[in-house]
Amino acid sequence: MRRSDKISAQFDIVQNYLDLVDHELQKLPVEFVCQASVYSIHNKICNLLEEIEELHYETCAPLEAAEDERDEEIRVLERRLAELKSMG
Repeated sequence: MRRSDKISAQFDIVQNYLDLVDHELQKLPVEFVCQASVYSIHNKICNLLEEIEELHYETCAPLEAAEDERDEEIRVLERRLAELKSMG
């Protein structure tokens, strides 16, 4: 597994936990819990999710590009090695 995949999976876990928190918060009984507070917290969670999504992209996109470039270099070198072996 590539490093970018591992880091991306970690971001996914964080986002899933925040989604779970938001979901459970929304299930609190309206007769006991101030809905204005729930709505305010929901908005904060949404903002956090947006920031995390942005950080996820900023972190993983360059890493994926570098990994793709490295993988392509390896493929080129492996082809060249196979060519050289076939000549000898």
